[in-house]
Amino acid sequence: MLAAAIIVAVAGALWGNTMIELPAANAAGSVSFPLSAVLPAPFGALVALSLHSEMATFDAAAARRLWRLELCQVVIGGLVASLLLRISLIASATPSSVVVPAQRNVWFWAGVALVSARLFGRQLCWVLPLALMGPLEPFGVTLEGAVRWWAWPLHDGGSVAAGVATAGVFGIGLALSLNTRLRR
Repeated sequence: MLAAAIIVAVAGALWGNTMIELPAANAAGSVSFPLSAVLPAPFGALVALSLHSEMATFDAAAARRLWRLELCQVVIGGLVASLLLRISLIASATPSSVVVPAQRNVWFWAGVALVSARLFGRQLCWVLPLALMGPLEPFGVTLEGAVRWWAWPLHDGGSVAAGVATAGVFGIGLALSLNTRLRR
């Protein structure tokens, strides 16, 4: 996981401020955003992907101690991913108004990836973040340019609703992915 996270961080440092333009349902017909806006999704997916094991069948029947270790792994992985994202965004001279919500979004996308891991298996934890990221940027903003209430990753760093939603999504992802009773 660490090697892949470093590769994503280097890409963020090199191209973090590169603008991406996608078609959108707004007056301009397109939406532009920096690559740094989507970097939290791969970091979040990597946090969940780090739980994948070739011995998944044995892990499913493991004792409660493994659950605690996996919880620690997710939290430490999230902290490392958040730190690497921060370093890469600062290296690419990204404004601090983008860095704070990007760090919050690492935890949001990690929660989504953990839900995906529960639904599709840990090796496919990236499916749900990818599926949700696609329509988020083009449809998460109104025709007037205001961020829609449900587009929590697009909210600014001071948004209480986005913070609560992130905590909720991450908590649900942890509960679903790491609950040993649901594994059997």
